[in-house]
Amino acid sequence: PETGPMTYEFDIEVRPEFELPNWQGLKIKRPEREFTEADVDTYVKRLAREQADLVPVDDGIKADDEVVFNITGTLDGNQVVSVHEKMIGVLPTLLFNDGKIEGFDKLAIGKKAGDKFKTKFAVSDFAENTALQGKSIDLEFEVLDVKRVDTENVTDLAKHYGLESADELREQIKKTLENQLSYEQHRQIREQISSLLTESAKWELPPDLVKRQFRRELNRAVMELKSSGFSKDVIQARENILRHDAKNRTETLLKEHFILERIAEEKNIEDEPADYEFEIAKIAMQSNDSPRRVRARLEKNGQIDVLRNLIIERKVIGMIEEAAEFQSAPYTLDVDRKVEAVDFSLTGTDAGEIPEAKFDEQPDKPIPGVGKDKQSNPTVG
Repeated sequence: PETGPMTYEFDIEVRPEFELPNWQGLKIKRPEREFTEADVDTYVKRLAREQADLVPVDDGIKADDEVVFNITGTLDGNQVVSVHEKMIGVLPTLLFNDGKIEGFDKLAIGKKAGDKFKTKFAVSDFAENTALQGKSIDLEFEVLDVKRVDTENVTDLAKHYGLESADELREQIKKTLENQLSYEQHRQIREQISSLLTESAKWELPPDLVKRQFRRELNRAVMELKSSGFSKDVIQARENILRHDAKNRTETLLKEHFILERIAEEKNIEDEPADYEFEIAKIAMQSNDSPRRVRARLEKNGQIDVLRNLIIERKVIGMIEEAAEFQSAPYTLDVDRKVEAVDFSLTGTDAGEIPEAKFDEQPDKPIPGVGKDKQSNPTVG
């Protein structure tokens, strides 16, 4: 005001006050497995499938076929989705960025070019199109073309990946399986620690904070997958899965973050320059990029603080693991492809327009289990 005092008020979000749970001596199950030649054989078959040609067929759709669809969606009789010539693998679960369809294979199997089928599509509460968040829309799939994998002409896989022999290829695959097990051990141990630490954390979190934090947690999860060497298809599937349970998972991760942060403060655990160099070097190696470019990209995207949280939390989790009691648990090898993850949002981002996309060319799909870098060497996936 021109005269007199100015009065105003504002809200600040602060970390909740809570009693720190007991984190020492937690009982945790750790998956373990000795990989056999049969396990390697299974992955060789998967490699052969991924390198095989796709050939058009005239009969009905079968499981694992690659099918080109037109997709339209309506809400209350109004068209809200229009997608042209999208190639999708026919698997039990179809994951988009903004929702999923269970039993997709049962809907598609037996259909031929020209046929159509319908289903409901529940839009995620975290879809970027805010006008359609949480809505259920009617989808119609029109079959345009059916393609099937032909493995008969796949010959020298080792040569394809720039390796000297089949034995060297099998050795690389075994390393991939071991790295996958290592990641799965870390993931399951982390989930158990998170569950045990947060089971008494009944305090509520502001809904707006949860929504803002979701993107941060998603970036952190993707960064961790990249630094662990997973291929793009695996990262995309995990990313889409995280989107679909966004609210519950983000709330749990936020509570976990507050607890781990408190433990770090009490134990004087801090980040060091060498920690950043190590993490950035891992991401650079797996993405076949230079550490300098990776660091610049992280700084530009404002993700250095995400990396800091990752470093601090890993140190605290490591300390909790050292004090834990472990029990051995079986590790099931993921053999069958059950999820088709599509890096695409059916409902788009602009609530004022009908999302429309045309796909003239379909990029080669990365290999499930073993990816291929720019030098054509198998990498972890």
